[in-house]
Amino acid sequence: AGPSPRVGAAAEAAEEERCPMAGLEWDAGASRLSKALWLLEWPLSVLRWATIPTDSEWDARRRRWTAATPPFAAVLLLVRFSGGVGDAAAARAGPLPLLLLLPLCCAPLPYALWRLTRDDIPPAWQPALVVTGFCFSIVWLDLVATEVVALIETAGFLLGISTSILGLTVIAIGNSAGDLVSDIAAAKGGEAKMAVAACFGSPLLMNIIGAGASLTVRAIMTGGADTESSVSQVCRIAYLFLYTALFSHMVVFPLCGYSASRGYAVYLFALYAVFMLLALLAESRKLGDFLCPASSPCPPPVEG
Repeated sequence: AGPSPRVGAAAEAAEEERCPMAGLEWDAGASRLSKALWLLEWPLSVLRWATIPTDSEWDARRRRWTAATPPFAAVLLLVRFSGGVGDAAAARAGPLPLLLLLPLCCAPLPYALWRLTRDDIPPAWQPALVVTGFCFSIVWLDLVATEVVALIETAGFLLGISTSILGLTVIAIGNSAGDLVSDIAAAKGGEAKMAVAACFGSPLLMNIIGAGASLTVRAIMTGGADTESSVSQVCRIAYLFLYTALFSHMVVFPLCGYSASRGYAVYLFALYAVFMLLALLAESRKLGDFLCPASSPCPPPVEG
């Protein structure tokens, strides 16, 4: 005979305490603010777990969520590649809407996943589930980033702020917030070398992959035609201060035995403050032809 319902419920409660599922666990001892934030986040947490197969853990609850993911994951991909919820709702394959057709096509997969897995033993192919979950996490990040950028661009248009300033301030800070938190955590954990290496490695990866991927897509869309672009005065100022900071690192770190003092940190903060001041002056057209020689003129700032 199988375990009684009471024993099964007790085992599941123990699993919840041992391997909580982020965003789904109600903390009765949390503050009112934390509970309110949890309630606001809960619908997104449900959608996230319904479209991302699993994390590195495995138990009965994760098995059920994993088995239920294929139809919801198909809808997520449709929303992503159709251009949004409205376009996904309008997409059709003959007389049937794709929002109905894709989940129906994926309907056999939950049964197959359920039959091929067990509650107590992770499947041998769990690494494939983790990789799939990583890919769908990227899809979620892409969707959220697209919406955030659209909101910021709309706010900039309404307030008359150029996209260059938004990119160098709000978007740049938001894009780097995760790196900042992880680097500080690594430094506090005694991994100073890892933190410093990540400060250079993460932006380097983003610049190489970001610029390379975007230019590759552009070349494919245009049949290999040349891409013409002009560099604004704000971007030229950004390049100037970027090279200044990199040159400062190349000089200071070797001279100081690859350790930085607090004074050098203050210098870097001051360098960023001067850069932001010049960027704002450039957007308000107070710098004249600074870094914009006649041989390579700068485009005029975009009117808000």
